[in-house]
Amino acid sequence: MEATRDDYKSPLPEKLRWRNWAADAEGMTGDGLQKFVNDDLFPRLKDLKGTTPRHHLLRAAFEDAYNNITREGVAMLPVAPPPLAEQQRIVAKVDELMRWCDALEVRLADAQTTATRLLDVTLHQILEPVL
Repeated sequence: MEATRDDYKSPLPEKLRWRNWAADAEGMTGDGLQKFVNDDLFPRLKDLKGTTPRHHLLRAAFEDAYNNITREGVAMLPVAPPPLAEQQRIVAKVDELMRWCDALEVRLADAQTTATRLLDVTLHQILEPVL
């Protein structure tokens, strides 16, 4: 979305954006990462402020879930998390798909506006007395 619209504003506070806390290979790890995710990231996503569809989607994804990360929980995963480079590719793909969704949302709104205008003009011509 950032790449396609000049007026785009992420629903996430700067601190919670992936590129600011996880993209650095030398970034948070261990207890620091666990504390950030459990005490900051998940709670703030559950209580995300805003009224846009993106805000609602993010809030809904976290509001009813008990989100908590532990070393034990990660160790018990049947499949190891992908390497950081793969995680970054996944995030980039999701971002790309979100941009497509946003573009489709804009096109849908434009189409609805055009349909409303066409209906208004049609009704005006039908109901306007013949001069």
